[in-house]
Amino acid sequence: MSPLLRIAAIFVILAATSVAWTFLGLSMNFRTMQASGSLHEEVAELWGRPMEQAPPQVELVWMEKETVTKEIYDVELERNVLQKSIVDVERREAIPAASSDLRADFKLDPRRRGLLWFSLFDVDFDADYAFVNTTSRSESVEIGFRFPTYDGVYDGFRFQIDGRDVAANVGGNGPVDRFLLEPGQEIRISLSYRSRGMTHWTYRPNNGVGVVENLSLAMTTDFGDIDFPPGTLSPTSRKQVEDGWSLRWSFDRLVTGAGLGMLMPEHIQPGNLAQKIAFSSPVSLGLFFLMMGVLSLRQGLDLHPMHFCFLAGAFFAFPLLFAYLADHLTVRPAFAVSSVVSLALVTSYLRLVVSDGFAFGPAALAQLIYQVGFSLAHFWEGFTGLTVTVLGILTLFVLMQLTGRQDWNVVFQKKQVGAVAPG
Repeated sequence: MSPLLRIAAIFVILAATSVAWTFLGLSMNFRTMQASGSLHEEVAELWGRPMEQAPPQVELVWMEKETVTKEIYDVELERNVLQKSIVDVERREAIPAASSDLRADFKLDPRRRGLLWFSLFDVDFDADYAFVNTTSRSESVEIGFRFPTYDGVYDGFRFQIDGRDVAANVGGNGPVDRFLLEPGQEIRISLSYRSRGMTHWTYRPNNGVGVVENLSLAMTTDFGDIDFPPGTLSPTSRKQVEDGWSLRWSFDRLVTGAGLGMLMPEHIQPGNLAQKIAFSSPVSLGLFFLMMGVLSLRQGLDLHPMHFCFLAGAFFAFPLLFAYLADHLTVRPAFAVSSVVSLALVTSYLRLVVSDGFAFGPAALAQLIYQVGFSLAHFWEGFTGLTVTVLGILTLFVLMQLTGRQDWNVVFQKKQVGAVAPG
């Protein structure tokens, strides 16, 4: 077989394997997307949803006389006339919190369903508020409260107004409490609960941009990989503790529309990881083929395209096995088993084709670098492109060093002579 025909056959093998990997990646994407919608709602109903907590709503409520003009038909005049009347109109004015002292303790409890991991958490929330009637009027005050989610479970719920327990009034359509508030009078509200949620917890001090007075939030986590939801503020101080972090947000007077919160760390999703490995495998196989071709040239080995075909099958076994093994094992054991199986296929085959030294030496090292090492890069988000670049540059350097003194005219001439001589 001529050198050009041999190279063309290897490219066909690489292209066919790449097509198979593409179909595998699309299959994993379909399985993941199909399961995501139904499983997400199922887990949300069992455990909880993303939580967004707001402070109690405290409003002054009073009645005012207002002149209303409306148009009526006058029978005697036989035309429309304007008629004025005085009516009672309800007015409302929200009272912002004079101070907010909040505490939130988070414990991560990730759960897996099928190919998906869900970032679930337990939260203990405790808050003390102070509200002051800054007007010069004695008005009725109405207090309301909204839970973070409409269908959540809130254990140990406590809601007190100036020491009075009014938790039994929370949850209906009406206000929690209503009473007369004198000018300058302060009321204190305390509340706490234990609940469960998913992905993130957010505290919104304002409905839109507004002034927040004397806000303090102390937060603890039992995990170290912390992040904050979009549209929230970073803590003003942080301290790493044994199990996680101790965070604090402290503001005297803040004008903002942003909130405070915690984004739970996500597990590596087996379906997404299998999909990425499948889509990127043609690059690793191409680099491996290139290295095997140069090594066989340097050592005078006559590797036939059929040998490359079987090597491609061994490489294909890695993402295929991982894709379906991840249904039954966690990500790291499934990855380890798939790597060992693929390495065993390649080395056991090359020891028969070439030698033990070649199979367990340069061939095994090349597979560890190009397949296992490259696939490992997908565990760290954002490093895949850098890994491809570094491996490509290192491969180019090694190949240039191996073939720098090679006379390519002699090599191809020998191949051609060897192919023509028997005729």
